[in-house]
Amino acid sequence: MPVPDQQDFHTMLLDLLPFLKELFTKKWGKRDHHVFCTGPCSATIVLDGHQKATRRVCSIKNIFVPSVDGTIRNVKVGCSATPAFKNKRCGEHLLTNESENNTTQHLNAQFVRKHHLRKKRRVQGLRFSLRCKTLKSLQYKRVLHRTSGIIAAVYNCGFICSLYELFGSESIAQVYNFLLYMYQNVENFPDVIIYDDACHLKLFIENSNNFVRSTPSKEKFEKAKILCDKLHYRNHVDPWCRRNTNPYNDPVANNTNTEICEQIFAWLAQYKNIVRGFNESTFLIYICLICDLYNTNKYDNLQKEYLSSRAPPSANI
Repeated sequence: MPVPDQQDFHTMLLDLLPFLKELFTKKWGKRDHHVFCTGPCSATIVLDGHQKATRRVCSIKNIFVPSVDGTIRNVKVGCSATPAFKNKRCGEHLLTNESENNTTQHLNAQFVRKHHLRKKRRVQGLRFSLRCKTLKSLQYKRVLHRTSGIIAAVYNCGFICSLYELFGSESIAQVYNFLLYMYQNVENFPDVIIYDDACHLKLFIENSNNFVRSTPSKEKFEKAKILCDKLHYRNHVDPWCRRNTNPYNDPVANNTNTEICEQIFAWLAQYKNIVRGFNESTFLIYICLICDLYNTNKYDNLQKEYLSSRAPPSANI
């Protein structure tokens, strides 16, 4: 039997990646693994982006993918393939003349008209009329060489239930597409969602222009409570945001650990140098595997504590 070469192995892993992501989400998004938890188990689901674990990516950015269930328009992610050796583009785009942003490029970036920049700032300001400077797609972008890390969904009790790779920036469209993915695969989806940029996510959901059609997932997230986590709430200064995303006003969010993602990312950051050299086929598979080990270890420890607390006291001899 012939041994598969590197390209065949890469192709096989890419074919397995969607199945492994779905398997991870369905395994840890079920109800039955919470039987050993104490307190308000899985009362909230916390979303947060982790930008320390990244990989190299093709520099072609003007590529869109369809949303999970067609609820919203196509989501801009760029080419997700790994660049060729000593090149910024992947093998598929090496022979094309497509520019990196698919727009007309100035020979010298210093000659861009200032009134064009002012107009761009005005248009961006009209898109979101909140005073909160928390919109991540306008704060920073990894324009060319690397991904923007991952976004994780974690129950407040500490189980990681789903993972998703981010491209370009932690845009609201990608975050909502991640919610659509979880809606299809997570059995235990609570009604309270915690996110550090909750105000812009809530405005995105309330804006009917962002949606193509009405679906059960759209109705689910319209009714869900979307609140900010306690750590980042101080950065939300707009009155509308203070009224609608305050975690201290909700009894469920106020009594749960809304910073659980930050605590898990402190553990996950130790693997950032390992995954930096991974490619498209191995990066997210490796992240899912180590997160599965993390959840399994947590589950085993909870099970031992649960059984030991109910064991009869040993008889004194």
